[in-house]
Amino acid sequence: MKLLIAVGAAEATLKASAPEATAFASINEVLDATPKPSRKRGWRT
Repeated sequence: MKLLIAVGAAEATLKASAPEATAFASINEVLDATPKPSRKRGWRT
């Protein structure tokens, strides 16, 4: 029983430590992945 708890905790730790974003091959992929801010329209925004 304790072994199952330890394995479950180890699996949760591995999932939490996995990188969220993928590794990029070039700078163009990084620039394409960043969101571009939209322009504010109107004078009261």
